[in-house]
Amino acid sequence: MSAHGAEGVPVTPRQRLRRALPWLLLAAALAFPWIAGALDQSFYIGVIRRILIFAIAAASLNFILGYGGMVSLGHAAFFGIGAYTVGALVMEGVGSAWIAWPLAAAVAASLAGGRTWAAAAPIAASPSAGSARAQRLRGTSQSARAASSAARAAFSGDACASRAARSTRA
Repeated sequence: MSAHGAEGVPVTPRQRLRRALPWLLLAAALAFPWIAGALDQSFYIGVIRRILIFAIAAASLNFILGYGGMVSLGHAAFFGIGAYTVGALVMEGVGSAWIAWPLAAAVAASLAGGRTWAAAAPIAASPSAGSARAQRLRGTSQSARAASSAARAAFSGDACASRAARSTRA
């Protein structure tokens, strides 16, 4: 690396550090799981995993709301549906993330597709944009309500206790 910039201006150590800092942080982030695992610090791996999951959710909401300018009240519902699906699969004994994550995405996407299909006809026939937005929001809330009541029926009371008893018999 030369001591001069593109125009022959000397590069100070502070400028050199500013250029290298993103690469150093990336290297530290990539090495973190192996270092924490070697030091038997699995708690911190779990904390970082949760931080990254919420960062992905926040970034996607930023794309929808910030760049697209669309209000998304169903965003958290689909995030929760995916999380609930993974939890239900783990409770049933599916321990592989390679199986649980695609299934969670498929369940959330199928609910989103059903909501979009159910809301598309009234929106297309709607005379004003204000009522179209209301129809979309109503469709999202109805999908989330149906999914939560179905999940509550499947995982409540005696059904939940029998699943817990089955998982401890293994």
